[in-house]
Amino acid sequence: DLHKVVMRVDKDILKHLREQKFYNGFVSETEVKGKIEMTFLSSSLEGFARWFMMFGDQAEIVSPQSLKTRIHEIASEIKNKTK
Repeated sequence: DLHKVVMRVDKDILKHLREQKFYNGFVSETEVKGKIEMTFLSSSLEGFARWFMMFGDQAEIVSPQSLKTRIHEIASEIKNKTK
């Protein structure tokens, strides 16, 4: 199954995503309110969540909600381990 993922990123992070975005199911990108909105068809929301966390301080997930939830869970697990 493929999952449609939409995220917005700061323009300065784009140079770091150029090659990797294709491995994560990149479909398209457009400028929205000074940010770049990117659409993906991902075969693994878990894999996408972990990839996203590398640059998540400069990006946001627009959809799906289940991906946002999983990213929060992973971040919580990391926080609890580093206390």
